[in-house]
Amino acid sequence: MGPPVKPSRIRYGVFALLCGLTFVLYLDRTCIGQAIPFMQRELRLSNEEMSHVAAAFTIAYGLFEVVTGHWGDRFGSRAVLTRIVLWWSAFTALTGAATGYAYLLVVRFLFGAGEAGALPNAARITETWFPVEIRGTVRGIVNMPMMLGAVVAPPLSAYLIEGFGWRWLFVIYGLVGVVWAGLFWWRFRDRPAEHASVNAAELDLIGTPPARPEHAAIPWGPLFSSGNVWLLGTVISTGACTVYTLFTWYPKYLVDVRGVENRWAGWLSALVMLGGALGCLVGGWVADVAARRFRGTRWTRSSVGAAGFALAAAGMVAGSLSDTVLATSLYFALACFGIHTHAGAYWGVAADIGGQHVAALFGVINSLGVVGAAGGQLALGYIPQVYWQQAFGGCGVLLAIGALCWACVDARRQAVPDVQRQFHGHPTALP
Repeated sequence: MGPPVKPSRIRYGVFALLCGLTFVLYLDRTCIGQAIPFMQRELRLSNEEMSHVAAAFTIAYGLFEVVTGHWGDRFGSRAVLTRIVLWWSAFTALTGAATGYAYLLVVRFLFGAGEAGALPNAARITETWFPVEIRGTVRGIVNMPMMLGAVVAPPLSAYLIEGFGWRWLFVIYGLVGVVWAGLFWWRFRDRPAEHASVNAAELDLIGTPPARPEHAAIPWGPLFSSGNVWLLGTVISTGACTVYTLFTWYPKYLVDVRGVENRWAGWLSALVMLGGALGCLVGGWVADVAARRFRGTRWTRSSVGAAGFALAAAGMVAGSLSDTVLATSLYFALACFGIHTHAGAYWGVAADIGGQHVAALFGVINSLGVVGAAGGQLALGYIPQVYWQQAFGGCGVLLAIGALCWACVDARRQAVPDVQRQFHGHPTALP
């Protein structure tokens, strides 16, 4: 009898593709923040009009996220994610052809519709392609490139704008997504058993994927009557309000309110987003530690999220009171760190309570975050710039509310309790 066959390593390739997806997702989403001052001057757009453009993306993202998340459950993530990335890449590039306010409203709305469903389908893939014991870490690490995209976007965009102009900035970023979509379609399969290069040892290591009956209808009643869904929806709304406010308006705040030079503003904005990237990495590891430490209790997931949001609230309030732009950026980086430490726990709750509808449930919760994301983007367009620092402090108050909601989440209560998913012979729902 020969030596045991080592597991193939195709899951690492899937992991790399997911990291590439989240990197491009936020690279394309956040690059507009650095371009806003230039777009406003050339197209003669007011702060109020630019806030509508920013909110158009967010509203479309929320409206279409449940639908495209459910498409992944029904038809598989390979086809759906390829379509998603090609669509949003096209409208990223078309942003560079903007002629005015109406054009930008339409294009950014369609851009948001295109990005919708990317993260729900990524959540679905982590459930299918990775062993249950490491999913928290995988989720956290997959979220880190998302924030690295947000880290890279401000300074890189500042240099690209100076070299090629703000219009070509969007074309260049759109091409990056097209390359990713081609690689994903070529290398990915919806289930490990469908991939020709996955051997039996790797299949055994990954475990039996969750049963997902085709064409299963979304159980709207149980989803919307779940207390966990509404608690997490509030959490996402408070976090999204802060993050999207920083994405969209912080570079302009630095340039127009604090008098910072464009490239230095890009580096300071990158510093803020770097905090989020580190939070994703640390949060995934902490989520797995908490799962082992608090296994079988209501604190398995909620302890991580509540602590992270409490830290974020303190960072936003402290940053809003700081006198120097470096101190403000460091505190806001701490806030982004705290917000994004919850990512592994959040994806874990979605998996615990969502059953076979995990992607759709993920989409429902994320869609509830539109209230905060769009609200924050719109508010900064109407609040006089002299009060923007106070508005950042208000985000800290909202994050404190998010921390309280996280403390009330109980992942033992499934949104669809009649579904039992099996991995390695054990239910994934907490006992």
